[in-house]
Amino acid sequence: MSAPLLSVRGLRIDRGPRTVLHGIDLDLRTGSVVGLIGPNGSGKTTLLSALATGATVTDGEIRCGDVDLTTAKPRIRARHVAFVPQQTRLGFDLTVREIVALGARIGAAPGRREHLVERALQQAGCAHLAERPATRLSGGECQLVHIARALAQNTPVLVMDEPTSALDLAHQITVLDLARTHADTSTDRPGGGAVIVSIHDLDLAARFCDRLVLLDAGRIVATGTPAEVLTPDRLARVYGIGVRTSRDPATGAVRVTALSPSLAGAL
Repeated sequence: MSAPLLSVRGLRIDRGPRTVLHGIDLDLRTGSVVGLIGPNGSGKTTLLSALATGATVTDGEIRCGDVDLTTAKPRIRARHVAFVPQQTRLGFDLTVREIVALGARIGAAPGRREHLVERALQQAGCAHLAERPATRLSGGECQLVHIARALAQNTPVLVMDEPTSALDLAHQITVLDLARTHADTSTDRPGGGAVIVSIHDLDLAARFCDRLVLLDAGRIVATGTPAEVLTPDRLARVYGIGVRTSRDPATGAVRVTALSPSLAGAL
């Protein structure tokens, strides 16, 4: 088996006296979309921020190929990993095109930047917003612009923190299809790139991700295919609610149904 595109070993993050992440080991392989799932406060955003920025790492190592992302300078790190943050608002008065161009400036030659910007605007479905100031965008539109800026960065690894949280159903599917396309056909890397995405909707996670990583209280409690991770007993323990799973007749993916306490007790 080939070496992972991105490798995490023994990652620990402390905040004051509290340990937020406990010895995380994780691999992202070329061509994969990995879904990061878990309840609120489980450490998903902290882990993704560490992968993207290297900040706040107490111990452990994050490597992309032969580059140590925990010590790399920001510009070097940005050539390997692009980050879509959880926040949606854009608090500066640039146009959408100018914001997306910031991503293209990181690693592309000047003659190629315009192509990357136009492609990213089209892929993210926000080309019609290109000349609009960012301060005049809705939350969902801002999220699409964050995604377009990350795509224009043209990195092998794409890190996405709840990228569908402010989007309608059609745009949720568009964004997760983009993640799949990036993993399969990343432009500058034969065989594709890799994507890690945090997502609360377990049905979408099961449908679009090759593998899932389930976090709880800063620890990985399960990793594997969606069918291996999304078991009723495990989800009930982690989320504290009754769960049933089935197969979606249209997609064949695992489907998760959360049960209210009264309904769970009656079944």
